[in-house]
Amino acid sequence: MKALNNNYGFNLVQLLIATSVFTIVSLGVMNLILYYTKMEQQQRLLSGIISARYTIISYLQHERGWAFTMTAPENNEPVSADCLTSDTSITGTGSNFDCFGVADVELVVYSPSGDAYYDPDNASLGFNRDGAICDTYDSTAGSGDFNCPFRAEVYWRTLCTASPCYYPGIEVEVRFEMNQSDGEKRLAFNPENYNFVFQK
Repeated sequence: MKALNNNYGFNLVQLLIATSVFTIVSLGVMNLILYYTKMEQQQRLLSGIISARYTIISYLQHERGWAFTMTAPENNEPVSADCLTSDTSITGTGSNFDCFGVADVELVVYSPSGDAYYDPDNASLGFNRDGAICDTYDSTAGSGDFNCPFRAEVYWRTLCTASPCYYPGIEVEVRFEMNQSDGEKRLAFNPENYNFVFQK
């Protein structure tokens, strides 16, 4: 019997080889797309937390921003009234207030224009991926809001070496935290790397 000699089209082996090559290339391209998508999301988170960090620092270091923060009603508790100011005319009950040991008091941050910018006491207040304020932060593990993924805790403490301590220096600490939802692609991102401490 004469063998069929077909020089047109592909035989089965060629088709299988072509399909395998196409599959391998497609998987490589897909992995590359997923990698760059993840990197883009991580870069956006990084930009957002840096933007939020910069705003908080600039408001607290601004002369008017710090003045509004010190005198804000939310910060004007008995301890704050005496220890957050360098005004030596302010006294405690019968004598100057001893500020020794005052630590980790929440601080509401005010802008230089006198507006309340960030209140860490509001548990749903946070920052979006662009570094702007959002109010849908969810601290429940695995239930984070994609559009409001991180928040900050702002504290102040006195710099005292011994008691009594009157009109001390002030140290402010800002700690960031992030909560991602279980439904989104988890990012290897540590917000604690952007915590900061500075003294006034």
